[in-house]
Parts: sequence; C-alpha cells; structure tokens
Amino acid sequence: MANSSPSRTRALLQIVAVSALPFAFVFWLIGEAAGFQVALGGVLIFAVIVGAVIGFSVLRRKGRSSP
Repeated sequence: MANSSPSRTRALLQIVAVSALPFAFVFWLIGEAAGFQVALGGVLIFAVIVGAVIGFSVLRRKGRSSP
C-alpha cells in the first residue's frame, strides 16, 4: 500500500467508511433489542476506528508533501 496513489487511498477509505456503517447499525439494533447501551458503544467504536484511519491517512499525506 506504500505505492498506492492518493485517489486509490481515498477510494479505499471511502469503502472502509461505508462498510463500517452497516456494522454500526447492526450493533445499534442488537442494543435496542437487548435493552443495553451496546448501541451507543458500537457506533462510537466504529466512529473512532474510521476517524483514526482517515486521520492517519491525512497525516501521512501531509508528511509526504513536506520537503
């Protein structure tokens, strides 16, 4: 992945973000059905994972552009 172009990286990040949404929704449904606070936990976990992946990618891209 070190040789991937920025457009390919952006496409990969979009795939990761979109694929995380159904999992968060499933966690929310399980939490609602079970009556626990799993729903909020599931959504927060996936939000943190997706945010970390995007943030890491942005930081890596900024590191490459600097001389």
